[in-house]
Amino acid sequence: MFNEFFAFLEENNLILHEGTMIDGSFVEIPRQHNTREENKIIKEDRGGELWNPEEGDTEEEKRRKANKKRQKDTDARWVKKGGEKHYGYKSHAKVDKGSKFIKKGVTTNASVYDSTPVKELVDENDRGEDLFADSA
Repeated sequence: MFNEFFAFLEENNLILHEGTMIDGSFVEIPRQHNTREENKIIKEDRGGELWNPEEGDTEEEKRRKANKKRQKDTDARWVKKGGEKHYGYKSHAKVDKGSKFIKKGVTTNASVYDSTPVKELVDENDRGEDLFADSA
C-alpha cells in the first residue's frame, strides 16, 4: 500500500527530487521484566524458545505461559546513545527533501547502527540527487 501511495505522489509530481534525507529515530516500547537467564536466551536470538508449554504442565500453567509469551517482545534491544539508554526499535526513513514525503522506511531493533539500513533505503531512483544524512 505504501508503494502505491508513493507511486501516486510521484505521478502527481509531488515528489520534488531536490535531494534525499535519511535519518533514524528511536521507537521506545515498555521495558521487559525478564530474568537474567531469559535475557541471555533472548540476546542469543532464541527468544522463541521461552515460555513454551512443557510436557506435564497443567492446563492453567499452559495458559499462563501462553499469555506471558504473547506479552513479551523478544526482538527489541537496548542501546545507549549520547548517555541515554533506549529500549525498543529504530525507524529509519528516506525522505524527499523538497516535499518532506517519506519515500521509504526500514525498522530495526534499537541497537542497529544508523548507517546499516542505508543500502536498503537508497536505490537507483536516488541517483543524481544530493544525499543528506548525519554522521552515521
